[in-house]
Formats: sequence, C-alpha cells, structure tokens
Amino acid sequence: MHIQEVKEKDPKPTVQLKISDQSKKTYSFVMKRKTKLSKLFKEYTDRSHLDSHKLRFTHNGITVSGEETADSLGLKNDDVLEVFSSQVGG
Repeated sequence: MHIQEVKEKDPKPTVQLKISDQSKKTYSFVMKRKTKLSKLFKEYTDRSHLDSHKLRFTHNGITVSGEETADSLGLKNDDVLEVFSSQVGG
C-alpha cells in the first residue's frame, strides 16, 4: 500500500483587498499576493489625492508596513486595511 503525499493547491496568485478611510469610504484593489503593500498604498494615495507620508495603514489595529505583502500578513480576499491620518506628538 502506497501513501501519496497530497499537496495543497497554491492559492490564487492575486488577492482583493479593501482600504477603508476615516469617513468609512471603501476602495477595492486587486494585487498579487507577493507584491509589497507599498504599491497598494501608492495606488490608494493616487486615487484619493492624499500624501502617503501623512497616512498610517493598519489591519486589525496593527500598523502595516509597505514592505510587507498580503502573503506575509496572511491577508485573504476582502480583508480590510484601515487608513488614518498620522498624528505627530502626544
């Protein structure tokens, strides 16, 4: 009797993510799972005409770096990233 190793199928190479701003407006994006989130952030700031240096992106309350990817964070289709204006000082 042979035991076959069953490999999990790779998930789709793309993921649909959403960005929700403070006014609860939601933007949807499709991107490759291994692409850095900085590309997503740039696309969002281009659409919304905002300065990326003045924004902070979070997922489940944790700040997300532009160096991370959907795969590295375990993001799935329709997961939402929140965007906030950065605050300086106390």
